[in-house]
Amino acid sequence: MLTRKFTYITIPIGNPLDLTERANQAILESQVLLAEEIKPARSLLKSLNLDFYEGEFSAQTNGIYLFRVDENLSNEDKNYLRTHVLPASQRVGYISGAGSPLFEDPGAILKPLLHGFEVERIPGVTSLSALMMYFPEEIRTFQMAGFLSQKSQDRINAIARIKQSKEPTFLMETPYRREKLLEELRLGLPGWKILLGYRLTSHQERIFLGDIPEVKTKAKALEKGEFVLLVYP
Repeated sequence: MLTRKFTYITIPIGNPLDLTERANQAILESQVLLAEEIKPARSLLKSLNLDFYEGEFSAQTNGIYLFRVDENLSNEDKNYLRTHVLPASQRVGYISGAGSPLFEDPGAILKPLLHGFEVERIPGVTSLSALMMYFPEEIRTFQMAGFLSQKSQDRINAIARIKQSKEPTFLMETPYRREKLLEELRLGLPGWKILLGYRLTSHQERIFLGDIPEVKTKAKALEKGEFVLLVYP
């Protein structure tokens, strides 16, 4: 009997050539591909010359069934996956918008739905490890703050804790809140430095290193785009 397999698949954060052979094979074998963001998922499947379809699921339809799974996944969609899609599928994959699933990613929503599947995880390039290669000093310890709360006071408190810790700290944020975050860091971490990676591994990659006000000024000219940063005293 064929083992039913669910695979969390790491995809490139920028350069499409960073897709590993294991990740490529897992996508090729998938009957269903669940994706945090549909647009980049479509682009990925097109780049691999794979047929796919959306809308209603049918086990008889050729091609990969593409279905969005994000933090706003409704109970109705969860039930559709649980009762219609997953029971009829032998090979299912999940990809985030870019990089590795599960960390700061809605892929964890799926865990309660995976009864009967062997779960596999395929690693690859991550924005954290990519940015760390640009750190100018040897780094042995650091902390990850991830995405800060959207509540203003909670954000201020989180930055105050970073200041108190005196640890190099990775932060993530959505592209449209980049300026807000950099201003909060300027106010909350006077004298600290920042390493900011913009659209890492892509042909638009930019790296900024320096005092927070200096980097904030330079980054202002950038278009909205994925970024990750590290602040340190």
